[in-house]
Amino acid sequence: ADIAAARLAFGETSKAYIELLVKSPELAADTFVFRCPMAEGYKKWVQLADGINNPYMGKQMLECGGKTDLAP
Repeated sequence: ADIAAARLAFGETSKAYIELLVKSPELAADTFVFRCPMAEGYKKWVQLADGINNPYMGKQMLECGGKTDLAP
């Protein structure tokens, strides 16, 4: 029900997943890492598609952010 809390929780899940990918880079094959400068909390996420699809900012800002590296 609380979208802001869900986005913060997603950020923490993304952080844990990226930390796993850093330790096991073979798992990162065919993935793309993005960062949203406007997100609250952890700002990165991983997705399979090359085109940005920002999960933090809602429908109005799906393309906010840019590609980045796996470094947590």
